[in-house]
Amino acid sequence: MSNENQTIESVFNKLKAFGQNLKEKIEKEEVPVVQHRKLTKTNVKFDLDLHSYELGDSLVDIRGDRKTSLKKLVALTFLSRVAAERLTIGLSTTKRDYYYLQKSRHPLLIPANQAESDEIIKIAEVYYNLSRESLGIVAQSKGYLYGDITLKEPKMTINCLKTGGDGYSVPGNVEFIQIKEANIKVLVAIEKEGIYRNLMELGIPEKLKIGIAMLGGQPSRGMRRMLRKFSDYGIPIAILTDLNPYSLRIAANIIYGSIQSAHISMLSAPNAKFIGLEVSDVDKFFGKVKKIALEPMTEEDLKAAQDNMNLPYMQGDNNYWLNENDWFIKNKKKTELEAFNALTKHATDLEEVYTNYLKVKIKEKMGVKL
Repeated sequence: MSNENQTIESVFNKLKAFGQNLKEKIEKEEVPVVQHRKLTKTNVKFDLDLHSYELGDSLVDIRGDRKTSLKKLVALTFLSRVAAERLTIGLSTTKRDYYYLQKSRHPLLIPANQAESDEIIKIAEVYYNLSRESLGIVAQSKGYLYGDITLKEPKMTINCLKTGGDGYSVPGNVEFIQIKEANIKVLVAIEKEGIYRNLMELGIPEKLKIGIAMLGGQPSRGMRRMLRKFSDYGIPIAILTDLNPYSLRIAANIIYGSIQSAHISMLSAPNAKFIGLEVSDVDKFFGKVKKIALEPMTEEDLKAAQDNMNLPYMQGDNNYWLNENDWFIKNKKKTELEAFNALTKHATDLEEVYTNYLKVKIKEKMGVKL
């Protein structure tokens, strides 16, 4: 999948080559055929050793001499044209934009629904070996970065300590953003905005020389891709979430990726480490306030815990994830990052609580001394 050296020009050249090849086939009166890896769950495998979902080797042909197949070929060609046009002028496209573009151009292109046009985008991703963001089709913008990190965007260079407000807002398309400099020991990816904001307000990133990323729940594609960029750059990634079945999935989604994005390996960060909240933290850090910190699980929480047991990534890492998840089923309890407040008697205590936790867990789980 796309890498740090990906440029708008290199993407444009791929799109152009596709069009030229198609043109030559038609001029020679040959049947145009496009081959790509099959986008079905049966062609997705989970590699425990590589810590990632991967698309298998089963192939499918899109042929110009079959009615259903021809529609896909025309739609893929149209998408390639739209991407090339918009990349050259710096104009982004959403999936919904593309749906309306596709249905407005020619009767043969009209999709039955949004899912049909979305499928063409996925086919383009796997055929070109590029993310849809590289093709200018943007995902939701969500999440923030803060710390002594300098990023080079196509039109400007930004330091994430000097953006004001909530920090650097991670855009929907980060493909053409480069990490110019990162004077941090670790980047901590945090599920909740409140904790992220508290760390900023207390100046903890500057004092510990760390970067922080606010996920806002399940991270967006842009944030997941950004975390992978930092990992590839050589910055260790720490994941900090609530202690509940859904939060385990958030952590695993960052590390292993997902079935839905198995064809885009660069959306996972296999070297990232989950530092907490862990089951062991309940006694180790919240022992004195356990009754306050722990909350009863709902029926929905319990169902999520049961479902987790069958997820492929739960079977790895010497049963670590299974053991964490099993605690929810046995104890029917959960807690949140906000429970750190229960460890304080005064607001001034919060800095020490956060600092102590991060120092201990990052050294223990990652071998990095802050």
